[in-house]
Amino acid sequence: MNVKSSASATYEDDMVRIVRTAVIDLERNTHDFREIVIAKVVEKRGKQDKDTGEWIPPEGREVISQRLNSYGEPSYLVRATDDEVRMKQNSEISKAQRDESLRMIPKEFETTASPASSQH
Repeated sequence: MNVKSSASATYEDDMVRIVRTAVIDLERNTHDFREIVIAKVVEKRGKQDKDTGEWIPPEGREVISQRLNSYGEPSYLVRATDDEVRMKQNSEISKAQRDESLRMIPKEFETTASPASSQH
């Protein structure tokens, strides 16, 4: 299979980046694409002050909002660093391109487990 993949940002603001990712089958002249949304925020746990018992937001992070997690402790939505955004983006692009590539595999090349091989 001779394929080409690409990814490019189509929209960006302070809170999200939208990336269009595509996989092109150069032999059959078909393509598959999708747009993925990368939020530029991450959820972080704060620290509890040992003396007062109060929760302190993550140090050095811009807090956007907060909520109580399932343990009743505050969890903070903070602006993601450039590295965090890049890691999220690369992960989502890889998953999208893998899925798009798998959809292009002709049915005769797909493998299925035989009933005998799945028995213990």
